[in-house]
Amino acid sequence: MSEDRSISIALCTYNGALYIEEQLASIFRQTLRPLEIVVVDDCSTDATVRILRRIKKESEIPIRLYVNRRNVGVIGNFEKAVGLCRGDYVALCDQDDVWLPEKLAIFCKEMTDTEAEHGNLTPILVYSDLRVADRDLGVRHESFNKFYVCPQEEHVLETLIVQNFVTGCVTMLNRPLIMNSMPIPEEAVLHDYWFALIAATTGRIRYIPVPTVLYRQHSQNVTGVRKKNAREYLTGMVRSDPFYRHYRYLQSQVRQLGALVSYLDRNNIQHNGTDLEEVYRQLTRGGLAACIYCLRNRIYPQLPRRQLAFFWNLFFSSWYRTFRG
Repeated sequence: MSEDRSISIALCTYNGALYIEEQLASIFRQTLRPLEIVVVDDCSTDATVRILRRIKKESEIPIRLYVNRRNVGVIGNFEKAVGLCRGDYVALCDQDDVWLPEKLAIFCKEMTDTEAEHGNLTPILVYSDLRVADRDLGVRHESFNKFYVCPQEEHVLETLIVQNFVTGCVTMLNRPLIMNSMPIPEEAVLHDYWFALIAATTGRIRYIPVPTVLYRQHSQNVTGVRKKNAREYLTGMVRSDPFYRHYRYLQSQVRQLGALVSYLDRNNIQHNGTDLEEVYRQLTRGGLAACIYCLRNRIYPQLPRRQLAFFWNLFFSSWYRTFRG
């Protein structure tokens, strides 16, 4: 790592007493030492804060602990944590995973290499693959991204518009990206999704095809992974309520895209590829014409089963607006 580059870790907690010690222990074992660990707790009601205060006293790595006065949710919590970080690079961290020892070293090398190629004023997001584990850290799948195919570099933004493939717990941001992304708008679907969209439109996204985290899956996960077969997807779309949930998620992505278009316009940022204003217009309108437009411009999820759900909901979106509100 270049001597003038430092890494902060933005760790958010909420009722994480069961796993937080294992996560922090894995950070302490990193081969590359971070500058600091910034922890923001979102009003936990279990022993999380007590554990954090004990570990803070014993830690050789500075831990800065903040406890919210009111619950702000996962997006607001990460926004606060990232804003408090002092490092040149910020690694996002969940409370219940385990980092592999080389994680920070691998990420820092990729980040510095990308900055050397595109300039250190370029907003850059780096993310990696994950190893999916059960609650006891038994490996269930060697590669998380086998379920979420990573798009080719020239079609990253087109995919991101309708599918987030960047997982927050294996994400690192550089300072220019943070400055471009904050504050996170209320229309954002998730914090990692918003950071990825800003990086794709104003800078660069780099993927490391190596698992760097044991991604623990348990009953309290905010987000997670479960492989569905084609029958489950078809059943979900045929039944009215699950189908409507797919539609509502698409609408949340459309609102997020609208916020992105406003952000780019407000800051006079031009993207040389996709016409985001036209994409927004087409997705808002829906129907057959919108489906044809997205198909021609490669604006759709990567996996076939997700493509089916996307086009189904886009085609019927005008009907839902009329009859379901």
